[in-house]
Order: sequence, then C-alpha cells, then structure tokens
Amino acid sequence: VQNVLQACPGARKCSRYKWIKFEVCRSEAEVESVFEGEKEASLCHEALLRNIRFARHHVTSP
Repeated sequence: VQNVLQACPGARKCSRYKWIKFEVCRSEAEVESVFEGEKEASLCHEALLRNIRFARHHVTSP
C-alpha cells in the first residue's frame, strides 16, 4: 500500500504524510519484466529521452 501511495504524482505535496523508505520484494520474473520495460521508450520516460537524444545526434551528425 505504501508503494501505491508514494507512487502517486502528488504524494510529495501532502504535508502530513510521513515519507517511508522501503524496498519492494519482487520475484525474478517481475524484476526481468521491469528491466525490459525500462528499455522500452513507450513505457519508460528515461528510455524515451535516451532515444530522442540518440536520434538527434544521428540526424545532426554526418
């Protein structure tokens, strides 16, 4: 439940919510699917930005 609350976009704006550090235990299959999702530009913002930078570099470079 804490993971769901802290994952909400406005969670840090809640002044009375006590932020808690914790680790989510995952099975090996879940971890693999997360890593695959991080590579996919349609699922991960960082991957999208990486692809945009890559494309810009190759379009502007001879």
